[in-house]
Amino acid sequence: MKGQCLCGAITITTNGEPVMMSKCHCRDCQYISGGEASPLLFFPMDNVEIQGTASTFEKKADSGKGVERSFCPKCGTHVYSKAEAAPDMIFVKAGTIDRADLDAADVQTAMVFYAASAQPFSHIDEDAQVFETSPS
Repeated sequence: MKGQCLCGAITITTNGEPVMMSKCHCRDCQYISGGEASPLLFFPMDNVEIQGTASTFEKKADSGKGVERSFCPKCGTHVYSKAEAAPDMIFVKAGTIDRADLDAADVQTAMVFYAASAQPFSHIDEDAQVFETSPS
């Protein structure tokens, strides 16, 4: 899979398909997405190559563990996240991946996190495993 930020300064190339896709409705993800859930593609860290220099913002999650969110300093596109709770994984923002690659992989939402925090206008994927907060 290939993808990029809005301006193209940061590019992503993956080796293989994602382990899974989730959507997170936590308040932090709502800020990042502009109000909706953040769709995340889970990849083993070694399967993702990122070119370009991202800016990062780190914040503690409800668990007390750190989450690092990385975004393009030029256009502001959120590109990926890393979590202390899953140190071998990288969470690529699905919207940065080329649509043709997502279609070819037939990526479906496997899990929904923080459904209790979802906005009234949000869609919850009924075929996914739904957690009211975090699964851990």
